Amino acid sequence: MWIFRQKGGWHQEVLKYAGKQGQVTHLHKQAEAFPSEIPRGNASVRLTNMAVKDQGSYFCSVSIAGLHGQLGIDVAVVEAPKVTISPQTPTLTLKEGEEQKLACDVSRYFPLEAHVQWLREPMEGRMLPEVVRNVIFSNHRQSSDETYSFSSYFLLKASLRDDGVRYTCRVEHESLQFPIRKSITIRVTEKSGPGLWLLIIFAVVMTLLGYFLKYLHQVRSMDKRKPY
Repeated sequence: MWIFRQKGGWHQEVLKYAGKQGQVTHLHKQAEAFPSEIPRGNASVRLTNMAVKDQGSYFCSVSIAGLHGQLGIDVAVVEAPKVTISPQTPTLTLKEGEEQKLACDVSRYFPLEAHVQWLREPMEGRMLPEVVRNVIFSNHRQSSDETYSFSSYFLLKASLRDDGVRYTCRVEHESLQFPIRKSITIRVTEKSGPGLWLLIIFAVVMTLLGYFLKYLHQVRSMDKRKPY
């Protein structure tokens, strides 16, 4: 017989084998036994589609001719995080001075411990990435399937030095062989302030004034050439 036990004492029978009848009773829909192997001493069980709720201790209990033995194994389940960033676009164009929230959502992972960093990576590949400061983290949220989720975000005020810079959300978790990286590239356009418009208006006014003065000069020259 296989028994599943969680912390706190809750337990459930996974499957039973009646030797005399040679009958296997499955009490857990994810458990699969190998009936032909049991008479040979192999009472292994295979568990499929494991979820977080299935982690705990599994005990194989055997009783033969008044003798009893039991052996257990601890099973831990890990779920890899799903990572998305917003805005969900490879390239984001901003005007100089414009503010934009960059967010990284880390969801449906287990166990709780996960490490998240925002990196600022300049266009020049030789320069080392900078860790973004003043990043805000939300509280952890636990779903009905016992997995966790949270968000990491910061407010970017676009400047010309950000043009071409790539911002990357880097996530580490024990379920991952390598960190997950999600990136967005920022393009920044120069702000056309009132000074530029004033310069254009001044140039137009000076041009018109030049034409007007030239016209007055021509009129006066014509008046001087008239006989009295």
